[in-house]
Amino acid sequence: MLRKTFFEARPVLICEGLKIPNNERVPNKFYYDIRHGDDSVIPISIERNQVIVNHWGTLVADYMILSSKFPSLDLSSYYKRQFRFSGEEIYDQQIIRRILYSPITRDSFKKGEI
Repeated sequence: MLRKTFFEARPVLICEGLKIPNNERVPNKFYYDIRHGDDSVIPISIERNQVIVNHWGTLVADYMILSSKFPSLDLSSYYKRQFRFSGEEIYDQQIIRRILYSPITRDSFKKGEI
């Protein structure tokens, strides 16, 4: 499932339950793995392509969130106020692929383009 949302007031895409393989990633996008805790419901961290155990989903952005100096970000106390889901959930694989290749902008969210 793909969700449109905002992270730190900037638009991103969340691919919940989906780990996007490196060979399927779109150039010029930034991909981050989201790890969940033992409860499997609440994400606890965003990491740079290294989550194998407790993988919750993938965050896709047009801008860098993490760097090699800071390869992970703790979300345990941060999650509820930083992710604002649009309520739109997308399941169609063709639509998901089109969206992943489109620019991720605040205006495209409002217009329903992605």
